[in-house]
Amino acid sequence: MKIAYLSHSPLLTQVANAIHVMQMCDAFASHGHEVSLYARGRSRRARDLFRAYGLEPGRFKIALLPRGTLKILGRSTYALMQVVRARVLDSPDLYYARCPASAAFALFFGDVVLEVHELPRSRLEKRLQRFTLKHPRLRRVVTVSRALLDDLQREHPGLLDRLDCVVAPDGAALRPATMPFSIRRGPGRQIGYAGALRPGNGIGMIIALAEALPRDTFHVVGGSREDVAAWRARQRSSNIVWYGQHDPACIPAFLASCDVLLAPYEDGPKTWSGQDTSRWMSPLKVFEYMAAGRAMVVSDYAVLREVLREDFAELAPPGRIDAWLESLHRLEDPATRARLGERARAELAERYTWNARAATVLAGLEGEAVTAAEKDETAVPAPLAPSVAGASAAWRATCTDEATTERGTAVVALPNGEE
Repeated sequence: MKIAYLSHSPLLTQVANAIHVMQMCDAFASHGHEVSLYARGRSRRARDLFRAYGLEPGRFKIALLPRGTLKILGRSTYALMQVVRARVLDSPDLYYARCPASAAFALFFGDVVLEVHELPRSRLEKRLQRFTLKHPRLRRVVTVSRALLDDLQREHPGLLDRLDCVVAPDGAALRPATMPFSIRRGPGRQIGYAGALRPGNGIGMIIALAEALPRDTFHVVGGSREDVAAWRARQRSSNIVWYGQHDPACIPAFLASCDVLLAPYEDGPKTWSGQDTSRWMSPLKVFEYMAAGRAMVVSDYAVLREVLREDFAELAPPGRIDAWLESLHRLEDPATRARLGERARAELAERYTWNARAATVLAGLEGEAVTAAEKDETAVPAPLAPSVAGASAAWRATCTDEATTERGTAVVALPNGEE
C-alpha cells in the first residue's frame, strides 16, 4: 500500500512528536508499505535525518517543506501544499494525518486515517476535526490513549459512534543503539532523565531529589542551552550532570548507562505547543525507558496506568517528593532494579514496539483503500479545484528539478526559503 504520512512535526528539532513520526514511517515501511513522509524542515539538512534518528537510510521517502510565518493562514496553507504535493508526487492509496487541516484537505483526494494526540486547541481546529470525522472517506481514528478517545467522544457527541476507532499508545524500538553515549559517572546510583525541560516534565522534582540524595548522581539529557542554564541556576546540589540536547539515536545508549530512570511529570506544559496533556498523554520516554530494560519511577497519572503496572514500574504521586524518595529507596537493591527492568522490557517487546503499533493502526485497511483515481474526483469543491490544479503543475516541475537522492533516500524540496 502507498502511504503518504502528513505531519507538521519539525523534524530538524527532534522533538518527541518528530521522533514518533519518523519511527512510525519506518515501521510502516518494515511491513512492506511504500511510505512518503511530508513534514517541516529545510532540504539541505534532510540527508542527516535518518542518521540522527538512528534509522536505516532509504526505508522511506522524506519530503520537507518550510512552513509559512502566519500563525493561522500559514498553518492552513502549509497543510494544503503538503496534501497537494503528496497527491502529485505519490498518488497514495492512503493518507495518514496527525493534523486536522491536513486530514481535511486530504479527504478531497482519497482515504484518510486521522491520528489524534490532543484535543483541538482552537475553534478552527475543532471545526476541521468535526468536518473530518463526518466525512465518508475517513477510514479510521487513532488515539494514543483510551482517556483521549473518551474526551474526543465528549467533544463531538455521536460522531465517533459510527467510526472505526483504535487506541494505540506510543512505542519504542528494541534495536541496538546506533550511537554511543558516555555518561560522566559519579558516586552512587546513576539516575537518569531524557526529554524536554518544560515545567510540566518535572525538572524541579529532579533538582529536589538530587539535593535530597547527595550520594547519588543524576544525569539529564535534553533541552536548549537556555533551558539548561535556567534550571541549573535553581540547582543547589553538585550531583546533577546536564548534557543538553542530543540526537535521538544517542538516547538508547544513554538510558542503558543509567541504573534508574525518572519520568516525574507534573501539571503544566508538556509539548512543544505548550499543551498540558496530563489527561491523555502517552509519553514517548516511558516506552524508551521500558525498551532500555531499566528500573523507572513514573508519575502516577491515571492515563499512564493504561500501560504501566506496579510489577514493572514504580508509580509515585506527581509533585510529592516524600513519595518519590520512598520509590527510589525501594530501588536501592540492584536485584530489584534488574527484575523491574527485565519485566518492563518484556512488556514492551510483547505489546508496544513500533512495528506492533504500525500493524495495529493499519489492520484491515490494506487492500481496501481506494485511490482518488478510482473515485469521483468531482468531490473537490469548485473554488478549490483551479488553485489546486495550477499549483500542482508548478510543484511537480519544482520537485522534478530539485529532487535529490542519497543512498537510496529521496529528499524532495521546494524553493520557498527557510523554515
